[in-house]
Amino acid sequence: MIYKNSFLKFHIKSLITIFVIVLWAAFSANAQTNSSYYLGNIHISNKDSLSVGLFIQSNEDSLIIVLDSPMQYVYDIPVQILFYSKDSISLTTPSIGGSLYGSFTENRLVGTFSQNHKSFKINMKETERKRISRPQTPAPPYNYLEEDLVIQNPNSENCKIVGTLTYPKNPPKALVILISGSGWQNRDEFIMGHAPFWVIADYLSENDYAVFRYDDRPKSAFIQSTTFDFVDDVNLIIDKLDEKLHLNNIPIGLLGHSEGGLVAFMTAANNPKVDFIVTLAAPAEKISDILLYQNKIIISSLPLSEKNVKTHLNFLKKIFSMLEKTNSKEDIEKKYFNISKKYLNTLSNEEQAISGFNSWYLLQQYNSLSTPWLSTLFKIDPKKYIKQTDIDILALNGEKDSQVFFKSNISNIQKYAKSEKNLQTITYPNLNHLFQECNTGLVNEYGEIEQTISPIVLQDILKWLNKTTNNFTK
Repeated sequence: MIYKNSFLKFHIKSLITIFVIVLWAAFSANAQTNSSYYLGNIHISNKDSLSVGLFIQSNEDSLIIVLDSPMQYVYDIPVQILFYSKDSISLTTPSIGGSLYGSFTENRLVGTFSQNHKSFKINMKETERKRISRPQTPAPPYNYLEEDLVIQNPNSENCKIVGTLTYPKNPPKALVILISGSGWQNRDEFIMGHAPFWVIADYLSENDYAVFRYDDRPKSAFIQSTTFDFVDDVNLIIDKLDEKLHLNNIPIGLLGHSEGGLVAFMTAANNPKVDFIVTLAAPAEKISDILLYQNKIIISSLPLSEKNVKTHLNFLKKIFSMLEKTNSKEDIEKKYFNISKKYLNTLSNEEQAISGFNSWYLLQQYNSLSTPWLSTLFKIDPKKYIKQTDIDILALNGEKDSQVFFKSNISNIQKYAKSEKNLQTITYPNLNHLFQECNTGLVNEYGEIEQTISPIVLQDILKWLNKTTNNFTK
């Protein structure tokens, strides 16, 4: 999703993501089981903190210990245990270079959490383990079939595509390929405990559609990839799935969320095998406009003067305009720091503290902007591909979306789509970027909402698909 790579962070918390290596043990059915849960905060800075939970369940035969990151709505993260006794514990998180060790005393665990060569004191109190419900997450039994697939990229061994195909027991009405948004995403488009693509796949396959959802490229390859590479992946998926007998001679469609909607348009513009598109909050204007919209919402909420807000947005416009026009990495670096340092010199220490904009942040954001993905995305104009897409399109947007402004983006799709009769657009007054029923639409609200995606959106997608594919012939 595009917000993950927005140019400014401001008061969005800097959270450490905890991912660790698996060490599971099976429980004896007859053994007595004891469990406890400890919760505490890591103070990342004077303003930001991250809660960490430690769940311990043991009996005489086995031991299970998992970590929670409640502020990120991530639970049951397995760990690698180095040492455990009634007095102390030591575990590692090798996948992120982290560790936790501490001593148990009077219903507390006091110790240190370390990650990436930084250590944080942590004082965890024994308490009740609480989780936020995600009632829409699918659970077995399923009334459809599942098949895990690995699609090898013939041009790169490191770019294999791994995903799940779900399909009805009867012949499917169509094949729908789900394309996730910005940043590395797994096949469920997992975010803050939500699995929206799993919910969509489950719903459509329950209603006689074959659905393929897939993990993004392996991270080692992903960080060097661009939006054009993601289009290549979708084309490869289409070719491979079209070879399957039970998917032959049925319509093939793309459902893209956020940047995935742009990928859908770019794919369909040049691939005659694509028969229809569904977009969820697709960017139909340049990334510079998307990021200006996001940052205007964020900076306008800070205690800065109207003049400061206007000056900052003008600064961003200069940076984004430069990125659109400049190709050389050396020129981008030189111009970026020239523009940024001039702006930084206009801010007082207090204004830098309020906005979070300082020399360290300049470097951090340059590293993001200079990635192959983002530097390429600044040069992509979505309308070019929307104009070339002459197939059935369903475009959906939430009116409380704080990441993709519904009015300008839905307007561009309506303006540039090749055929009005093949286009249907729907906007939802109370839905956010994830299409949840919400209050503010801001990013920090996503995890607080139990709903993963509005049932009305699912129903509208299904209704449109049934109408579009009913009389379809290949």
